[in-house]
Amino acid sequence: MIIIGRPIEGISLNGLEYLMNEDNTDYKYFNSKREAMDFLNSLSEDVKLTDDEMEDSFMFLDTETDFENPEVFTKDA
Repeated sequence: MIIIGRPIEGISLNGLEYLMNEDNTDYKYFNSKREAMDFLNSLSEDVKLTDDEMEDSFMFLDTETDFENPEVFTKDA
């Protein structure tokens, strides 16, 4: 699963803030990076970002490979 993060206040030293689900109780999960990018682009009717622009602004993190403790992302944890 993929989650979306970005540096807090746009400053990479600050750590990341994450896109949350609709009721703000958990991360918003995506099945693929492409699905996550398409979701971000769907939020604006006027401006569509290229993949490179999204890569510059957001981090697309795989919950199985990009974290030291991937088990915290399972629904059973």
